[in-house]
Parts: sequence; structure tokens; C-alpha cells
Amino acid sequence: MKELITIEGGAIETQEEKLSRAFADWVKFCDVGQLTQRAYNSAASKFVAFVRTGNLPLNQETLIKFREYCKENFSVSTARLYFTVCRKFCQWSCQKMNVADFTAGIKGVKLTTDLHARDALTAEDMATTINTFTGNDFLSVRNRLILKIAAECGLRRVELHRLDCADIELRRGKYFLKVWGKARAGKNDFVALPKELKKDIDQYLKMRAELMKNGEVDQKAPFFISVSNNSYGRRLDVQSFSKIAKKALVNAGFDSKRLVLHSFRHGFASAAINSGVDVRKIQKTLRHRSLNVTEIYIADENQFNNDATEIVAGRLNEFLRG
Repeated sequence: MKELITIEGGAIETQEEKLSRAFADWVKFCDVGQLTQRAYNSAASKFVAFVRTGNLPLNQETLIKFREYCKENFSVSTARLYFTVCRKFCQWSCQKMNVADFTAGIKGVKLTTDLHARDALTAEDMATTINTFTGNDFLSVRNRLILKIAAECGLRRVELHRLDCADIELRRGKYFLKVWGKARAGKNDFVALPKELKKDIDQYLKMRAELMKNGEVDQKAPFFISVSNNSYGRRLDVQSFSKIAKKALVNAGFDSKRLVLHSFRHGFASAAINSGVDVRKIQKTLRHRSLNVTEIYIADENQFNNDATEIVAGRLNEFLRG
């Protein structure tokens, strides 16, 4: 493999070390957040191991082989992520070495006809799951609020994780939630807060202040906090949001791999579409940059609500009975 970056001081590196260092330089070049860095580094480790195992050069054939390896060994979404990251890295490497871009024309990992890897929850199912938290203790109130915000505002897991106490704002007599969205530089998105949800937030913040024994809420502090011994009072980690949702779903009787915290976001979109909300309002609330992404939810609903087979079967059975 041609050396990607000149080694200073005459140091000797293996092919694997060169590739790993080049990937690290590329991630720095991308200037992305910590969560995105983790995803990039995960893809990098898979690609480096793949190249090392086969002692492969960095070229078009290797990249295509890696794409097929990802398709065979990972879910469609993960395979798509890993391959996309590595293709972008190879594009950058070609520019860095001033050689022809060998990634041109290489197709990505196609999405299946199953448009989403996670199912949407109905409004009734979301309510049933939320109602598994019946207590008035801090944990029950906190966990219930996590699911309510996900269901009523369509927030992603990372957006819930990034919330701070200062992120509730009053504008022209209406409350909004400031959101730091996926692949965004900061909190430049807003979502309107339903009135009842604002009451739930006020209750939670009061309990939070009492728990932290300061009598008031530090506006710079994280919104959702942990009460475990090792991380008491600190920001609830990303994985905990998933665990809370999954446990509630199982307790509600929805034990399926396709039902996770993100299913509440899908459920929001589904309920909005079925209630006749304008698609551009849904796009704005879900913070999709492209309307095409929002329309995937409409395609999902059309697929699930498609009664063509029942209609044809009914018509056919009229003749079969005759």
C-alpha cells in the first residue's frame, strides 16, 4: 500500500499502523462530535482489521470487498455506516496523495425494502409503555418523562442525553425545548412543548432540585441525571436511555428486537401522519434536513395500512365459494 502520510524522523511503521494513523488524522479533519467520532473509529477498526487480515492494498477492489464483508456480517444500517465512513476516508486519502479517486462509481450498501429497522409504536402502545412507570419517586418520574418527551416531541436518544436544564425557553407565550440534534454543531433547533408535558417537566425539575439539595436548578446542569452510586448527579449516559425504554417496553408486553427507544420517535411520526398533520410540520419537528427523509415515514405508514391483499382475497373468495 502506498504510504498515505510522510513519516517524520525516519520512523518505521507497519501497514496497519500507517492506516490507523491516517484514519485518526481523517477523523480530526472531519471535526465531528464525540458520538460521531466513536462511530467513525468503530468503522476504522473494522476496516483496518479487514485490510490487515487479507494483507490488502488500499484500492478499489479492497473497498468493494469490504462492502461485501460488511453486508455479510452486520445489519443493513451498520453495514451502510461502516462502508460509507470508509469510502469517505478513501476519498480523502486519494486527495491527500494527489492520486485518482478510486472510490468513484462504487455503489453503497442499499437499504432493504424494509424502510426502517425499528417499528413504530401506536399512540396506545406508547401510552401503555409510559404507564409502566406508576410511582411518584424520582426514578419513576424521570423515566416516565424520558419516554413522554420521546413520544410527544420525537426526540432521539442523543438529543435526550444532551438536554440541559436551561433548554426550556418561553417565546411569545409558548414554551419550547432547545435541541442539539444529530450531526449538528450545537443547540440550534427548537421543538414546541405541549402544555401537559411542560407541567411534567416542572414537576421533574422540582424533584431534581430537592434531590441535589440545592433548592434550585442550576441552568447549566444536565437535565436528565443519574442517581447511581458511581455517577450520582451527573448526566445520564446515552446507553441508559435505551435500557430504560427497553425495560419499559418488555414490562408493557412489547418484547421485540424491533421495538426500542427510537420506536417512540417513529410513533410520533406515525401518529402525526395518521392525524393529518402537514408533512412539512412533521419534518420541522423531527428536524430532518430533507423532506425526502420525512416521506419515508409516510411510505412506512402506507405499507402498514395497505389493505390491497385483503381486498383482492375478498374478491377472489367470492368466486371460490361460488
